[in-house]
Amino acid sequence: MTALRILAITLISSVIVFGLVIFGIGVRNVWRAWASNRWPAVPGVVLESSTSSSVSRDSKTGVASTSYQAQITFGYRVNGRAYATDTIHFGQTTGSGDSSDMELRRLRYPQGSAVSVSYAPQDPSLGAVKPGIYPEVFWMLGAGLAFVLPAVAGLLFFLTSEMNLPGFAIGLSLFAMIFCMIGAVMLYWGSVRLWHAHASQRWPVTAGVIVFQKQDESTSAERREDGSLRKSTSYATDLVYQYDVGGTTHFANVRRFGQLAGASQDWADEIADRYPPGAKVKVAYDPSDPDLAVLEPGIISEAWWLPGAGAAFLLFGLAALKWGVPALS
Repeated sequence: MTALRILAITLISSVIVFGLVIFGIGVRNVWRAWASNRWPAVPGVVLESSTSSSVSRDSKTGVASTSYQAQITFGYRVNGRAYATDTIHFGQTTGSGDSSDMELRRLRYPQGSAVSVSYAPQDPSLGAVKPGIYPEVFWMLGAGLAFVLPAVAGLLFFLTSEMNLPGFAIGLSLFAMIFCMIGAVMLYWGSVRLWHAHASQRWPVTAGVIVFQKQDESTSAERREDGSLRKSTSYATDLVYQYDVGGTTHFANVRRFGQLAGASQDWADEIADRYPPGAKVKVAYDPSDPDLAVLEPGIISEAWWLPGAGAAFLLFGLAALKWGVPALS
């Protein structure tokens, strides 16, 4: 075996190990989220509640991107000892390109407000304000698999490049599984959005007000064959609105279920003009979960894109497993 092959195998193996570490963290988070449903709870208080932003610049294209973070810390006491946690729920993201996501956290948990914190009996420093499994908790699992499966497939292709078909069949199977996994996730979340959009037409409606609005832009760039850059910019108007349900104040940032993340500047300006800060709005909310709300209920055409793309990925992966893999076996 040549030194080049050894180096390639070592690099691919390192990617597999890295992916397995991420996957392991994901498994741990899922376990904690599931177990937290049975943890005891104690009163707590919001110690810190603020937001910040950071700008990063791509060294190759020079394109800058802005991400937003929320710094939310909760304090609580167990058996007379003080603890602090920044976990709202397990699997939560630390930042977002959507400014309303982080502003929503700050508004829902203002400094000094009272909360309930569930903590692990064997380790009280491990606490969460919202116990249970939330969709984001599966992100680390998917990220780990995104490293492991392609790397394993690449390793099999590499090792069997001078052999015959079985290795290629296994490699194709792994690639097909990746497509199936991505498609299943997209199809699931797209279907959830469609269901919420459909159900929202029958939700009760309450009065609300726009409490936050910010226009953001996102620029992407790709280098042409002649070395020049082709840039494209999309624009968005991020919103947060406040509303009361049964005497309790709630906040949400969904304008439409399945809404576009960004489009033309005219599109973003039209939304900004329609929902200026302080504007009175009607809010449709889920009676079983009042934090889930929408300004424009019903199904829109954009809501079909995610489940449609998911179905295409899933069907391609299944077709490869049914007909492509057997042809190489």
